[in-house]
Amino acid sequence: MEDGEYEDIEDVELARASETDQYASMMRHYLDDLTNIYEQMMASLISGRSSEQAVNACIAKMLSIMNHLLPKIRGGGDKTAEINDEFKNYEHWIRQVQTMKVNIDEMNKIPELYGLIIRAYDVLGLTNI
Repeated sequence: MEDGEYEDIEDVELARASETDQYASMMRHYLDDLTNIYEQMMASLISGRSSEQAVNACIAKMLSIMNHLLPKIRGGGDKTAEINDEFKNYEHWIRQVQTMKVNIDEMNKIPELYGLIIRAYDVLGLTNI
């Protein structure tokens, strides 16, 4: 059997389950990272300390996660249609990564996107909220 070939349908299903588990595990790790970064950013903002580095890290992690979530959300049919529409408000951030840094109205949407990402995890079954 060559690499990538499977003996039977059970092997294919087992491989898919393994890949799904690996993806879900990776995405939960990313969410843990984002939660820590988000909390650091919020703590800096609340205390009035300089928070540019924390804001940058938070935005970068959210954009990375969005890039992973969007294909799953787009392919989710009716189950993800509503949340897909909500993500459209933020997709331009992926192409224009400075948008939220130069536009205060966009920067104020960071907490909204954070909440949307958490909801997307739940809708996709990556977490049990």
